[in-house]
Amino acid sequence: VLPTGITIESIMSQSYSLSILDILSRDDPLIELTQWNDEIESNFSNTRNAQDTPDSIKNAAHQLHNALISFIVKKDPLQISDSSMEEISILKSDWEEASLTAANGDDDGLQADKVANSLSLFIATHMDAPNQSQSQSRDEDIRNVSICSHLIRSCKNMIRWNRILYSQSKNTRNPEESFVTATERLCGVGTVALFLQILESAMCKPSASNDEMKNATDDLARQCTTILFHATFGQAPEPCCQKALRAFVSSLKGVEIIAKLLAEPNDDQSSYSVNVPLGLIKIVHNLIASLPQMIGIFDAALKKYAEPVIAHGVQYDINLFTMLVSTLAWALRSEPSFPSSTDQLDR
Repeated sequence: VLPTGITIESIMSQSYSLSILDILSRDDPLIELTQWNDEIESNFSNTRNAQDTPDSIKNAAHQLHNALISFIVKKDPLQISDSSMEEISILKSDWEEASLTAANGDDDGLQADKVANSLSLFIATHMDAPNQSQSQSRDEDIRNVSICSHLIRSCKNMIRWNRILYSQSKNTRNPEESFVTATERLCGVGTVALFLQILESAMCKPSASNDEMKNATDDLARQCTTILFHATFGQAPEPCCQKALRAFVSSLKGVEIIAKLLAEPNDDQSSYSVNVPLGLIKIVHNLIASLPQMIGIFDAALKKYAEPVIAHGVQYDINLFTMLVSTLAWALRSEPSFPSSTDQLDR
């Protein structure tokens, strides 16, 4: 049972006497981040006694966004920044300026989202560059990828927690509480662009030979698919999510990127867990349910990457229909049987 008076800020700070930024400054923040996420997720169905206000959610969302951008800029978990030190220096300078603006109270989120968008463009431009690790060891590289993954998981949990409280506010809380805008920072167009480019980079860069790094990268890709689903959810009450969805389809070229990742997996992608492609399928479901014209748009994108397939002597095109039917058939027919005794295997 959820303790009376729990808030997301108490999960972020009082439980461990640390803020999210303090957690990141520790030698190994993974334990605290994992506990932070586990506790929130365990309370999704028990929020009746939650005492969060829109301001507390907004402050926590700002902390998370700041932590994520700062971590990527400073630690470079995707290992690409050495390919252009001048550009990364500009990004660091822009982020320091955005942070200073926030510290002075002149923070409308636009500058921070702009930096997130610039960072996404940087990742997209240097995605094909060879790994340029700045860390002292392979263990540190793995840890950086894992921390980035858990920060993105935290962003997803913040959006979900706030959305639950918004639904409750219509019936049991003060109707003047504006939860609907509390997580705008995490669903901004620039931030969604960043999640999308991290996903593409994680899935398209050559696979690591180390199993621990493979697992960490797999989780990073999975968390990106999940946050993209929630940040662009077509039925979401938040206006920022509707704006992000429109941008995902248009300026961010999200449909084409998802189609490419589904239809043209490279050899390295065979090492990804089933959760990653099914996370991509979940995004497709959201797009189609939200935008009826999406079927034709997605089929056109698939046609760029997927060659016709010959099965049982019959040639057929890869399109949305054949992809969803084959995915469903695989989920039901493959071993182990569905449903399984192990939750992680439930496809």
